[in-house]
Amino acid sequence: MRIFSGVSGIVILALVLSFIFSNQQETTVGLWPLKGSLDAPLYMVGLAPLGVGLVFGSFLSWVSGMKHRLRARQLNKELVALSDKIGDLQKKAVVQNAKVKPHLPFWRR
Repeated sequence: MRIFSGVSGIVILALVLSFIFSNQQETTVGLWPLKGSLDAPLYMVGLAPLGVGLVFGSFLSWVSGMKHRLRARQLNKELVALSDKIGDLQKKAVVQNAKVKPHLPFWRR
């Protein structure tokens, strides 16, 4: 799977570089509600919205996973507390077992 991921990353990089080198000409971009226009290379007009969408989607994914990360952190704290409690109880049981003499039946005394 790691090899497939690396190969697909290289292929995508090659396609993006090919797109950039093939579309160097300037184009005018006008934003409708705003007056004025912007001159930019054609590849920027194509790749900028993809980059903005990638960043926005990553942010939304991070925000939606926050609830689960917080719950996992809370459960981890509870796990550590319970593990400490088990350790304390085990130590207490060892000390109490050392103080108690075993009760043997009368025929084994």
